Amino acid sequence: PRIGDRYLLRPGEYQLRAERADHQPLSRSFTVSAESDQLFAFELVPNPGLVSFTTGRLQGAAIEIDGRPVGATPMLDVELGLGAHEVVIRADRHQVHRETLTVTRPGERIVVDVELVPAWAPISFRSNPVGATVVVDGRPAGTTPLVAELGAGGHRLEFKLAGHQSVEGHLQVQADQPHEYPLVQLDPAPARLQVFSLPDGATVTIDGRFAGQTPATLTVPPDLDHDITIAKAGHESRVERVRIAAGSTDRIEVTLEPLYGEVEIHSTPTGADVYIDGEQRGMTSQTLKLSTTVHTVEVRKNGFQPFATTVTPETGLLETLHAELKRVEPEPVGPANTITTSQ
Repeated sequence: PRIGDRYLLRPGEYQLRAERADHQPLSRSFTVSAESDQLFAFELVPNPGLVSFTTGRLQGAAIEIDGRPVGATPMLDVELGLGAHEVVIRADRHQVHRETLTVTRPGERIVVDVELVPAWAPISFRSNPVGATVVVDGRPAGTTPLVAELGAGGHRLEFKLAGHQSVEGHLQVQADQPHEYPLVQLDPAPARLQVFSLPDGATVTIDGRFAGQTPATLTVPPDLDHDITIAKAGHESRVERVRIAAGSTDRIEVTLEPLYGEVEIHSTPTGADVYIDGEQRGMTSQTLKLSTTVHTVEVRKNGFQPFATTVTPETGLLETLHAELKRVEPEPVGPANTITTSQ
């Protein structure tokens, strides 16, 4: 029996069931003792809201609600209690979506349809010539012409093509903003030529232009014929024709043969010693075979002043040198000094 807002119950075990629209059914057991004025309080829980999550054509985006992972899109009828909830949706290569979702009434149905913003942008690359490898942050991304999806932020770029000089660059990508990178001009890589000669110190010219002395490493335009002349005084010149591919290195080694001319040396009086570059080479009169470079010639004879000159022999031409030696005059002898003593 019910008296006012109370029920009269015998001591014992009882089962309570309660139902109300928009709330979850309640089923509880309770025990009544012999004491009077006993109070039993129960709370009906409102039905949760039902929330569905979609991300358009993108699937598999991770959903977090109040910091707890709950699944991936598309996801239907996620039960959420009344009140505000923090929702985070994440997907690779997309910007993180955050929002506060509020369930205002029991059983409310809510659809959250999010179009995630890409955290990348399509970037177009072109090069002249085509076929260059585009390296982004140290990793190859493809060959030109190329459209690559790059993440937002700064990126290091390098363009590589065989036989050409590499080009480096930097790109700042704005998310979801397509961009066309300026045309990259790739210049042919220089060709290198190493030139050695025996003896060294020879003059090197490329197509008639002075380029240094051996040993030398030269840079030449690639894929063209070049005449390389190696010349040294007193030696026969050598001409080599080379064609070097872009980015390659070639090598020339030549032995320069000495050139000789004849010099006929006489003296008055005869029988004087002949020195060539400080080395004794016999006596006058004689004909010497000398290299076609500048030589110092000395003619010496006791009692005569030495004769010195320079000579540059020429191939196929006999040069005659005559040394007129002047006698050395004896120093004059003065009168003897007389010293008289007291003895």
